[in-house]
Amino acid sequence: MKVLVIFALAFAFVSASILNYEQASVRDSPDVGITRGHDASPGQFPYQVGLLLQNYTGNYTYKWECGGSLINNTWVLTAAHCTYWAEKVTVKLGSILNSYPLIQHTVTKKNIFYHENFSNKTLVNDISLIRIPRVKFNKFIEAVKLPELKTHADTYTGHDSIASGWGITLNASNMYPDVLQYTHFMILSMNICTASWGNEITKSNLCVSTKLGNSICNGDSGGPLVDSRSRVLIGVSSFVNKGCQTGYPAVFIRVTSYLGWIMRVIKS
Repeated sequence: MKVLVIFALAFAFVSASILNYEQASVRDSPDVGITRGHDASPGQFPYQVGLLLQNYTGNYTYKWECGGSLINNTWVLTAAHCTYWAEKVTVKLGSILNSYPLIQHTVTKKNIFYHENFSNKTLVNDISLIRIPRVKFNKFIEAVKLPELKTHADTYTGHDSIASGWGITLNASNMYPDVLQYTHFMILSMNICTASWGNEITKSNLCVSTKLGNSICNGDSGGPLVDSRSRVLIGVSSFVNKGCQTGYPAVFIRVTSYLGWIMRVIKS
């Protein structure tokens, strides 16, 4: 079963008409973040972004958190299923402590751009951009590199990669760490990934092995996957199998598949 790696911080009310797919996933697997990860050091992942998203329905406020990647001074890359329902988002930068960002900016819906062909049921085109006020780079805030267009055909199969986020660290726990977590993954071939996931996987996905018990999980949605060799951003956290630590490949959006889309949005 496909489970979004998103989690709700505070739901004032459960409505079938809002966040229905995300809520169903959370109910299916309530105890699912980066599992078996390590504490990050200050400045180790200066591109890591924390997102607090909100939606208002009637008298109720819905809040949830995701991760993201700073790709230049004014843009954050994340997952579309994080931003799809959001009316506003607070972007937190410059700290490994989720509760104590160095800088934060709150922007409204007009600054959120999710892929025009995103499906919140199949998670096809699960990618989004958020425009923020210009931030100044320092040792704790720095953009991650995007792949060059000439690397578009690189599958990264067999490469070591690093994911980071503030999600739950164990299936058996519902506690979210305040300290940023990270873990290493091996990139799998598409054949291995589709053997597990079937037609739920498209050529725009990228999969990693979770055979060692480490995985992305609830709370890590939209967060970065960086190639260890080149230090470029190759993936955006999208979904996992129910329970996270089942051994199923964890699934990311393949950044090389969306370089053209990213450039179009940024320049528009």
